[in-house]
Amino acid sequence: MQKQTAMELTDTHTHLHFDSYQDDLPEVVERARQVGVQRILTLGTNYPSSQEAVKIAQQYAGIFAAVGIHPTDILKSDPKDPEKIKELATRNQKVVAIGEIGLDLYWKDVPLEAQLPMLETMLEIARETDLPVVIHNREAQQAMQRFFRDRSITRLRGVMHSFAGSVEDVQFYLELGMYISFTGVVTFK
Repeated sequence: MQKQTAMELTDTHTHLHFDSYQDDLPEVVERARQVGVQRILTLGTNYPSSQEAVKIAQQYAGIFAAVGIHPTDILKSDPKDPEKIKELATRNQKVVAIGEIGLDLYWKDVPLEAQLPMLETMLEIARETDLPVVIHNREAQQAMQRFFRDRSITRLRGVMHSFAGSVEDVQFYLELGMYISFTGVVTFK
């Protein structure tokens, strides 16, 4: 009789730096391993949380980091933060992606005009470091696609995180070479 091996899973989107994990992070990681999650990607949303993501990744086997500036954190960022993000990405082997980056038109406190240059900067860092991207796109399908078209971006490695667009939107991102990620957001009314 052949021995059945446990399925190995990868959690591709966590924020292990969040306060809710501070008291029991080792237990959270162990519980994940016990149910077959062998690899975890933890993502920063600004420079300080990207530093934390790297720190956590360095502490645990099987945990890796993505570093970036989330669209809702742009106005709180220092102008030097993108260069610091690039430095984190180039100096740490556990950094495997640039993210969480993107556009967010759901929350109205960061204008699109502020988000677009940061997305462009983060994509340039991804290109320079040869890392894939994790793109947040909340209620910004048209703006995101216009952004890619205006910059003649026809190929991109990474994932469209928390996707909630149309079939046509899926096709657009698949043609870019992106993966599509669905989360609980698709259950919202």
